Amino acid sequence: MKIIQMNIPDTPVSVDYFGIRLLVNGYGYIATDEDGTVWWYKEEPTYSSREWHCSCDIDKLLTVDLEGVDWKDTLRPVQDILTLSGASCSSRGKGRDVKEALSAFGG
Repeated sequence: MKIIQMNIPDTPVSVDYFGIRLLVNGYGYIATDEDGTVWWYKEEPTYSSREWHCSCDIDKLLTVDLEGVDWKDTLRPVQDILTLSGASCSSRGKGRDVKEALSAFGG
């Protein structure tokens, strides 16, 4: 996957999602819709014809080019992809320039 656009959460947890280091709002799930929109879900979503759905808290994280990855295979539990080493996330949050955040996390 290749990053096209990215949002930074207020109280992030660092995870590795298909080789991209992301900042998410804690435990839950991450999945990518057919159009490349990556979402964090508080609870496990299900998919319909073109996107994931959940009647829970969600956050749009970023937009990617799936580069051949089947979007239906993108659902990942956050606890399974936590980044155990790397930069501290304590200073990450709203107001940060996306380029600066991407640079700090290898993007």
